[in-house]
This record gives sequence, structure tokens and C-alpha cells, in this order.
Amino acid sequence: MVKVAHTGDGRADGIYTFGTSGSVNYRPPSEMWGDDVGYGWDVYNMTFSPGNLGGDVPSDILARDAKGGDANKDGRTDPFARDAAGVLWQYAGAGNAAAPYKPKATVNGGPENDSRGWNKYSFPY
Repeated sequence: MVKVAHTGDGRADGIYTFGTSGSVNYRPPSEMWGDDVGYGWDVYNMTFSPGNLGGDVPSDILARDAKGGDANKDGRTDPFARDAAGVLWQYAGAGNAAAPYKPKATVNGGPENDSRGWNKYSFPY
């Protein structure tokens, strides 16, 4: 379930629910039933609304796929970590139980177009 603000006042005035078959249902909180508005969301294991990202009134929905984040597209999960200095690190999966990750590497493209500055985000994905 994801609560969203569609009127621009910052208060939740809509609810999206995600079925196990991948269906998405939207309903206003004042209504008992909603409408199916999408399909294919069963590939995601996390959905949330960060608020309004696009600059229009309705809140947006972001999702993370069930593979957990294969950033380099090699078929292995690649976790990320942020250190106290605000540097974002990628730990690429190696597929080896004795050494499960390749050496860590910084992620460029942060707010200052380098690997620093990621501390300004409260919950990076």
C-alpha cells in the first residue's frame, strides 16, 4: 500500500494497493472500493511515494525491482553504501561465496558531480 497526495496539500488523499498478480488498484480514502489502474508491478519488491518529483500536482510512485538492484547488469545484486563523509560506494557482486563482492568503487554523478555529497539524501535507493 502506498499513500499519495494528489491535491498538492501534502496530505494523503489516495491509496495505491499492489496485488500479488501485479495489478495496481487506486482508491480515494473516502471510498470503499477503487479501480484497477495498472498491471505488471509484480516484478517490484518495494514501492513508495517520495512525494512530487515531476513538478505537477500528483505525487509520484517509485519502485525497486525484485532482483535487488543489478547496477552493472551482470546478473548479480550490487549493494550500495554511503559512508560518513557522504561518499556513495558500490559493491559489485562477484558470485563467489568466499569473496562475494568485487572491490568497492565510488559512484560518480552525485550532487557535486563526483562521489561526495550523498549525505543530503535521507534514504538512498
